[in-house]
Amino acid sequence: MDSKLMEFLQLLVKNKTVRIGDFITQQKLTARQIRYREAKINDFLIENGLPKVTLKNGVYMLDLSEQQKIQLKELITNIDPYDYKMTSEERQEAIALLLIATNDYITSSSFAEKLSISKRTADSDISKLKTKLFPLNLKLDAKTSKGYRINGSERDIRNLCVNLLMRNIKLESKQYTDFLPLGQIVHEIYCDLYLEKVLEIIHLVEEDEGDKELTYESKLMLLMYLVTMIKRMSMGNIIEDYPELYDNQPQNRKYSIALNIASQIEDKFSILVPTKEIYMITMYLEGIQYIVPERYLKTDWMQMQILIDEIIQDMSKRMKVDFTNDKELYIDLQAHLGHTFFKIQHNIDITNLDLKEIKEKYLTCFNHLKETVKENKSSLLKGITDSEIGYLVLHFCSSLERRMRMLPPAKVAIVCLNGAATARLLRESILTRFSNISIIAVLPKVDLQLLRKMELDFVISSINLGNIDIPYVIVNPLLTEKDYVEINKMLMNYSENHTAKDDFDLMYSEFINNETIKDVQHQQDDLDILFNQSRLKLYQLLTPSYISFYNKARNWREAVSISCKPLLKNNDVNEMFVQSVVQSIQEAGPYVVFSKGVALVHSEVGYGVNRLAISLTRFEDGVIFNHPLFDPVKIVFCLAPNDYSSHVQALQGLLNLLEKYTIDELCEIDNSYDLFNMLERERW
Repeated sequence: MDSKLMEFLQLLVKNKTVRIGDFITQQKLTARQIRYREAKINDFLIENGLPKVTLKNGVYMLDLSEQQKIQLKELITNIDPYDYKMTSEERQEAIALLLIATNDYITSSSFAEKLSISKRTADSDISKLKTKLFPLNLKLDAKTSKGYRINGSERDIRNLCVNLLMRNIKLESKQYTDFLPLGQIVHEIYCDLYLEKVLEIIHLVEEDEGDKELTYESKLMLLMYLVTMIKRMSMGNIIEDYPELYDNQPQNRKYSIALNIASQIEDKFSILVPTKEIYMITMYLEGIQYIVPERYLKTDWMQMQILIDEIIQDMSKRMKVDFTNDKELYIDLQAHLGHTFFKIQHNIDITNLDLKEIKEKYLTCFNHLKETVKENKSSLLKGITDSEIGYLVLHFCSSLERRMRMLPPAKVAIVCLNGAATARLLRESILTRFSNISIIAVLPKVDLQLLRKMELDFVISSINLGNIDIPYVIVNPLLTEKDYVEINKMLMNYSENHTAKDDFDLMYSEFINNETIKDVQHQQDDLDILFNQSRLKLYQLLTPSYISFYNKARNWREAVSISCKPLLKNNDVNEMFVQSVVQSIQEAGPYVVFSKGVALVHSEVGYGVNRLAISLTRFEDGVIFNHPLFDPVKIVFCLAPNDYSSHVQALQGLLNLLEKYTIDELCEIDNSYDLFNMLERERW
C-alpha cells in the first residue's frame, strides 16, 4: 500500500464520505488514478473482512460499524511505514532528494538498498529521472563504479529541491507532519537537523512584522527554501546565479528582514551567510503573503465572500485561466478589498501612482477586470475607481506568476521564419521570462513531421501554422507584453487541461467499449459530476439533523458552543474549530451579527474543519452578542468553511432565505423538516 493509497483510506475513515473532486484538487490525482486506488483499497478491505468503498453521485462512502472502525484503525496503525510500496514517481523524487543532499556519487545499488527495490528497478527510475531533469537545466553525471551525481547551477538545484519538499511536507497548526513514505526520507535528510530551528526564525519574522501571520503556502515556501539553503551551504555549495537586480537597489524592508534571518541562521547553525545568499532570501520574501486580521476586514464578511468568488469566477472566464484554485488570491483580495471598502465608506481618496504603468503593462487584464466590476451588481463595489482596479489587477498578475512557478516544465519548439538573429532573440526572450519552458528546437521553416517526432507540449510560432494537430501560439518575433500573456495562457491551460482531458477521453472510451448504452449514460452523468462539480447549495448542507430549535444560552459563548454541536457530532469539525470561532469573535467583535436577530459564526478557513458544513440553531429568548443594533440574536448559523470558495453557493442561499422571510417568520417554524423542505423546494 503506497502513501497515496494510505492517505485515501485515512480520509475515508476520518470523514466516512469524501467527494471525488476533493481527491482531484487536494491530491493532484487524475480520475483514472483515483479509480485505480479505489480498486486497490477495496482489495485490502476485502482481504481483511471489511466492507468495500462505494461510489455514488461523485461521492465515495465507507460505511463501517464502530467495531469495524476500531479494526481498520488497528490495521492502519500496524502497517510499517517502510513496507509501503512507492510509486515510480515517488522513487524518482526520493532519488533526486538523496542526490541533492550530497556532493558525492551514489550508486544505483545504494538507491536500491535505501528504497527496498531491485537494482533493475533503480536503474529504470534513474533513467526516467534523467529525462525529467533535462528541461530543468539539470543532468545526472554518471561515472563507472562511482555512480551518479546531480549537476547544474546551484539555483536550479535548489529550485528542484524546494518544489520536491513542498510536495512532500505538510504543516498542520504550525507542526510538522511527514507524508509517508517519502516523508521519511525528507525528515531524515532535511528536517531533523533544521526544521524546528528554522520555524523559530520564521515565527520571529512574523512577530517583527507586527504579529502578522504568513499564509500557509508562503510559510511552507520560505521554510523549505531556508531548509534547502542551509543544507546545501553546509555542504559548501554557495549560490552564484543570484538576482543581480538587488546589487543596485537601495536596501528596503524585505532586505532588512533577510539580514535578520541570515544573522539568526549564522547564530543557530554556525555557518556564514554571504551577501549573495541574503539576496536570494530577499527574493523569496518579495513573494510572501500575510493573513491580515484587521477588524474592518470582517465587515460585510458574507457579502464579501460572495463578491470575491464572483469576481474570480468571472475573471477566470474572461482570461480563460482558472483562478478558482488559488487560495492565496482569495486571501489577498479579501484583505485588499477590506481596506478598499473601509476607505470608500469613510471617503478616503484612493490614488494609484502606478496606474499608467499598470495599464500599459497589463492592459488585457485591466480591461477584463474593469468589465467584471462594471457588470457586477454588488453594492460593495459602488464608488470603486480605476486606481483601485489597477491595484486589484496586480493580485491577478501575482496569481499568474505563482501558477507559472508551480507549472511542470513544458517542451516547446520555436518556428521563426524571420532569420537566425531574430530567432535567437526570440529564444532568449522566452527563456528569460519563462523558467519552466524548455526549448527543444528552433526551426527556420515549418516541418510538421519533425515537430511530431519531438513529442512537444506546444509550439511558439511567428506565423500561422494552420490546422495542425499540435497546440501552438502565434507571437510577434519581437515579443510584446500581449505575446507574453498568450504564452502564459498556453502554458497554463495546456498543463491544466491535458491530463484531465486525456483521462476523460480514455475513461469514456472504456465505458463505451465495456458497458451497455444505458450504463454509458449513467457513467457519463458521473463523469459530468466529476469534472463539473457544482458547489453545494444551502439545502444540500442544512439537512434536518443540522437544524435545532428551542435552545437556551446565557451568553454568546454558550450560543456558539451549542451551534457547533451538530458539526462536532457529525465529525465535520473538531474542537479546534470551536476555539477558532470563539477567538474570531473575541478579536473582531460582534461583526458576526449581520442582520437583526441573525448571526453567522465561522472559523478561519480550514481551521479544525474536516469538511464543509453549516448548522442553524434557534434560541427562543435571544442571546446578547453586544451588537449595537441587531441584538438579541435568535438564529445562529454556524459555518465550517473548508476552503475559500466551496461555501459561497450556500451563503447565497442563506441571503435568499433572509430576503424572503423575516426573522419572526423563521421563528414561527417549529419543525426542522418543514424548514428543510422549504429550502429544498426553493433550491437554495
